[in-house]
Amino acid sequence: MAGAPESYGYPGSVNSAILADWLTRVSGARFSVGGEEDWKVTVQPGLDRGIRINGGIGVGDGVMDDFPDYDTRSLPLVASGSQWFLLAARRNWSTPASTNFVIIPGTAEKKIPAHENAPGQISDQEIALVRIQAGNTVVQDIVDLRAWAGNGGVEAAEVLGRDQLQREGARVKIGSNLHCYEYDAANGGSFAWKVYPLQAQPLQAKLIPVDGTSNANAEVDTFFPAFPNAVTAVLFTDQTFGGGASKDYRKVELVNGRVRWRLYRGDTGAKDPNAGFTVDVVVLGY
Repeated sequence: MAGAPESYGYPGSVNSAILADWLTRVSGARFSVGGEEDWKVTVQPGLDRGIRINGGIGVGDGVMDDFPDYDTRSLPLVASGSQWFLLAARRNWSTPASTNFVIIPGTAEKKIPAHENAPGQISDQEIALVRIQAGNTVVQDIVDLRAWAGNGGVEAAEVLGRDQLQREGARVKIGSNLHCYEYDAANGGSFAWKVYPLQAQPLQAKLIPVDGTSNANAEVDTFFPAFPNAVTAVLFTDQTFGGGASKDYRKVELVNGRVRWRLYRGDTGAKDPNAGFTVDVVVLGY
């Protein structure tokens, strides 16, 4: 069972050996944990509505806490229906400063309940959201809210844990998406989360006649909104040129900030209404 953690960052001194580890961790993100298993929450067998919180390192609001062993908690009994509870690491800067795991009741809705958020006084680091069903002695669901930070990158386990990392300019990878807390000048100059998929995204494109004649020259002038600032590679696949084409060729160009995929037909025969192609847009970098 866990005892009190070794905590660094509360009022006092930090020696040079600890500083090397503490400084790199607390500068990575507002909240994070050390490794894959650190502070992981699982069901605790043999304990009614029980959960187990792994030991290890967690970081929040300038404080690094290292719990030497695991801890367990029994969540409250639910009278009817189901209820979600937030497991958090609560940091309290009052003398003597301390970090402890706490359980905060929520509602039947799967969302983060209100909790302490005053760094330097009392603040809560979200660790897991846990659901209890009335009449059951075993935890029904656990949503992992942890995040990991290192060398300029931040990764979170679930979208529900994203908002505790909300800060101007934040970049958080969750699954196959990059979540960016960006400045939006067109929306009153406010910041908001925007989501960019990180996988290749196929885009079906239909050809549009350029000159309205029987000539088959055609183009698609479009904008791929998922990657407004990305460097991309465009791969043409599944091309259907229509019968009789003798000098088909294709061109990719940037026109007024929009990517234009253009297919030219060299013959003068009737345009094939089914002519078209598929493009795969592959992100090379930002």
